[in-house]
Amino acid sequence: MNEYKRTAKSVDSKDNIKPPADNEVRISHSSITTYVNIGIKYLQEDKKKFIVLTGKGAFLNKAVTVVEIMKRKMQGSLHQYTQLGSVSVTEKWDAVDNTELD
Repeated sequence: MNEYKRTAKSVDSKDNIKPPADNEVRISHSSITTYVNIGIKYLQEDKKKFIVLTGKGAFLNKAVTVVEIMKRKMQGSLHQYTQLGSVSVTEKWDAVDNTELD
């Protein structure tokens, strides 16, 4: 791996262009309780009719956990609609030296 370096990475998705909507929560590195509190705030204080929780890659499990905890805290007043999609990532690696490598 030391003989190569990544020169390009492209993500083929419509999601990476758009900023998050005002009712969207993008799950990433923060704690689960942070996202639960944000989601409940959107529903109760901001009076959103629905919210969208988005998790990609390793954060899919965290997104599902956040939704399940929110449903339990809201005592059955929420309905869940699950939608799965995919994102295609293309990476290009070039040799560091001009020698012939695998």
